[in-house]
Amino acid sequence: MNKKITLTGNMVEVPIETDSYLEPNYTIRNLDSENKDTFHFRGIEVYKINPSARKGERVAIYDTRHNKRIYISWDYRISDLKTIAMNELEKRNIKIDGFTYNENTHKYTLLTRDFETQLTK
Repeated sequence: MNKKITLTGNMVEVPIETDSYLEPNYTIRNLDSENKDTFHFRGIEVYKINPSARKGERVAIYDTRHNKRIYISWDYRISDLKTIAMNELEKRNIKIDGFTYNENTHKYTLLTRDFETQLTK
């Protein structure tokens, strides 16, 4: 069942559709008690590359599972690192289930349950 959520920012309301609860896709074996169902995700690191004398701002998208990296141009219409990367991955049929942000390295790690779809074509 999909639920409709409205997030309110400064003066912008963005409707977001969410999936129903995620089903666990991994079990941790525990010798002392019952096994624990949990989630296993594929991580895709995303970070911004500053402009150089030859190229403008870019986004690096690194698939940590398949050890592949692509670079895409910065989209000034969106101007948000995570959203630019998520749009690119959606075009490549990779659905994002969540993300984390590392404040020390300023990198996002986008999380997906899709372990099959390659980042590069």
